Amino acid sequence: MPRPRGEPEHGSPPNAALPQRAEPRPPIDLLGLYVPTNPFSSLSAGTVPAIVIFCIAVGIGLVSVQGKDEVIRVLDVITEALIRINKIAVKLTPVGVFGIAAAAAGTMTFEEIGRLQAYLLSYSVAAVLLTFFVLPGIVATTTPFRYVDVFRAFSETLLLIFVTGKLIVVMPQMIESVKALLGTGGVKAQESYRDADLLMPLVYPFPNLGTFIIFVFVPFTAWYVGRPLEVRDYPLFLSATLLVSFVSPLVGIPFLLDLMRLPSDVFHLFVVSSIYTDRVRVALGGMYLFVFTVVAVAALHGMLRIRWRAGAANIAATMVLAGVCVLGMRSLLDRTMRGSYTKDKVIARMQLLQTPVESSTLSDAAPNPVALREGESLIGRIRRRGTLRFGYDAAEERMPFCFVNSAGQAVGYDVEIMNLLARTLNVRLEGSATGAISLTTPASPSS
Repeated sequence: MPRPRGEPEHGSPPNAALPQRAEPRPPIDLLGLYVPTNPFSSLSAGTVPAIVIFCIAVGIGLVSVQGKDEVIRVLDVITEALIRINKIAVKLTPVGVFGIAAAAAGTMTFEEIGRLQAYLLSYSVAAVLLTFFVLPGIVATTTPFRYVDVFRAFSETLLLIFVTGKLIVVMPQMIESVKALLGTGGVKAQESYRDADLLMPLVYPFPNLGTFIIFVFVPFTAWYVGRPLEVRDYPLFLSATLLVSFVSPLVGIPFLLDLMRLPSDVFHLFVVSSIYTDRVRVALGGMYLFVFTVVAVAALHGMLRIRWRAGAANIAATMVLAGVCVLGMRSLLDRTMRGSYTKDKVIARMQLLQTPVESSTLSDAAPNPVALREGESLIGRIRRRGTLRFGYDAAEERMPFCFVNSAGQAVGYDVEIMNLLARTLNVRLEGSATGAISLTTPASPSS
């Protein structure tokens, strides 16, 4: 029979009758997170920031190296092979997404699915504000082009990006939209068109705003599981997100969930929601590329002028609109989600499955006051004393193993098992805790 928790082994020195704590996770190695001392170790461990920094460093180093054409040719061959593998995986993607969606639909409750609307709504509002107000406002503030001119040149392309869900497919039309806008501002056509043809493909591989804000799923996950990120967590989260934005969200999200100590099984919610959020993400990314290219070309041709009055008006309008959206979302979510989650009340009222045995709680954790007799087993001492001692941590609740219900009683799997074992041995329970909570009703003193 296994040794009861809190009972020392025969011959071992006595110790406080407390449960064994789970080993805490080691602190985050910030140096290893960002500095790739061993790139192969970073690749095998999936340390995305270190991998990104290593790749950037290699790219910068290759710029001034003689004879780099041979290396680039090999990398081109590897890239082509990976693209072919990716095409095969893409063909299977619908099957995988269907399986994940089916698993989510079969295992999630309506209350859990309802909470997902907080993420979808927040992401959609942020994307709409950035796409239709903030980014066009930057163009209207720093260039001669008006807010109306931006949408007149880019509205059809923006709709096409949302429908296709692929920036690379629509890039030629995005460049033509930039040229159409530049043509209305008196920029020399030949030079501006050449700059637009060069700048947009050059900026495309870098993270865009649409990819960056998709990682708001990580703070949402923290709220979803009941452990919201604290203020001190955001510097690490934002710095890691900036580098993780270089990779696909399907790679970056699992890494960030692990980095922020959040459950990875929530990732299937992201995959299901990506059917919608991917299209919003690429639409915002398309507007970002369009605005960046227009502002960069205007700067190259000496057209970059800050219009303070227009800028102040845009900032004020954006802040008012953002405030209205935040208050509206809060009101909507408060109405739709009020009372939707009641499982905390169920847990708070939880009782033991069977009538608890006679028990008491010690005020302080202490070794067993009765020593083992020569040749006596632990079970023998338990039967002789008529008491089964076990330890638990009352200061830190560990659902569902040991926690306190609304009546102030300790319940959970561990308490249930200890009651079952005591009933089998026909003895009473004696709990040793670090805090003053009762197991059931305090009983007579220990035998």
